[in-house]
Amino acid sequence: MTIRPTSHRPSRILFRSTIAESAPYTGLTFLILTTLVFIQQLGSHSQVVLSFEASPEIMVTFMASVLPGIIVVTLPVSLVLGTVIICSRQSADNELTSARACGIAPRWLGLPFLLLGLAGTLLSIWLTTDVAPSSLRRLKSLRARILLQEATLRIRPHTFITTFPEVLLFVQNVDERTGEWIGVFILQQDKAGRQTRIVTAERGRLRFATDERASVEAELFNGVSSETGGSVPIPRVAQQ
Repeated sequence: MTIRPTSHRPSRILFRSTIAESAPYTGLTFLILTTLVFIQQLGSHSQVVLSFEASPEIMVTFMASVLPGIIVVTLPVSLVLGTVIICSRQSADNELTSARACGIAPRWLGLPFLLLGLAGTLLSIWLTTDVAPSSLRRLKSLRARILLQEATLRIRPHTFITTFPEVLLFVQNVDERTGEWIGVFILQQDKAGRQTRIVTAERGRLRFATDERASVEAELFNGVSSETGGSVPIPRVAQQ
């Protein structure tokens, strides 16, 4: 003979207690996983994190841009682990057996986990389709801006700049108001040293690259370029 409850009150109590117990386990698992993945991401974005130009506002923007891509991965995993932990605890304490003995239907036992999974699915879909792509674009723009700032600060008048690979750069002067170079000389060699390009220009500046990579490129005005097949050694001058 099956004993059926006279009301849904026991089922509702079990529903609320399951939700209340699942929240701490799921939240703790989510916090641990998100923190570990975020620390790993800090290493891959060390150029932004360790930049001396990174202000508190930039760091807040950086973290806000990185987190959505992490949450998309850690949230489903946290829900699964939280559900496994709660089910294991209820099974070990014979709570599920007692609930079935009291006549509580299986759908009431699985309803809390179904609702949690549905909420997590909807949140993950929203993050994947809307928040994460815009955050990724903002992160690329932030990296390019930091790279542009650092590259601009390295360029000083009357100094041979050897920071850029296979490039020797010399600037006669820098406009303090606009940051443009005045009197530009560039000597560029390929890695094999078979071809050398010499570029002189009246003015120049750094700008974001037109491709999708987070890089910068030099834009020159009123310039002349010449190429040779020989090899011209690039001097290594200590930067001041």
